[in-house]
Amino acid sequence: MASQTAGVLAELRGQGARTTAPRRAVVAAALARSRPFTAQDLVEELEGIGRATVFRTLDLLVHVGALSRM
Repeated sequence: MASQTAGVLAELRGQGARTTAPRRAVVAAALARSRPFTAQDLVEELEGIGRATVFRTLDLLVHVGALSRM
């Protein structure tokens, strides 16, 4: 899982996105899930990380193909 997270973070950097600590936390939490989840699930799980950060990061993950919307 750690290597998948590292690969996705490298892809985000390659796309010009910053990989801040909150963004890394969102990426790790999203990729650790084996079942469908909502953005609100992550907002509630990741205390101290803003709702906008979660939504923007999920959008980036969809953009690079790491996640799919359902």
